[in-house]
Amino acid sequence: MFVALEALNILAEDDLGRLGHNSADYLHLVLEALAIAFADRNAYLADPAAVPDATLRGLLSREYARDRRRDIQGGRAGMYRAGRVGRYAGRGPARLALERARAIRCVWRPPTTGATWSR
Repeated sequence: MFVALEALNILAEDDLGRLGHNSADYLHLVLEALAIAFADRNAYLADPAAVPDATLRGLLSREYARDRRRDIQGGRAGMYRAGRVGRYAGRGPARLALERARAIRCVWRPPTTGATWSR
């Protein structure tokens, strides 16, 4: 659900009808928006029940979507990493630490730095 919401937010200001349904430009734009949304999902939503509301608000904000839309280049596929949602969420995004039942601690970092688990 999150991926669809973010992708639609990224595409909100584009006139997809003008591009023609399933045209090369239409598919490029939609697939790139989805790629960006999946990159953000992988980085920020490891455990949906533990994602801070501020982070979700930032990821789904219009301003963040506009900035992410600028990452899409016409005519070429991109390799997307998670965006920096901190300034849109009102707090820094770098790290998510969760204390779980049974004393399991998960320290999660964006995919480029890896993740560690400890008991």
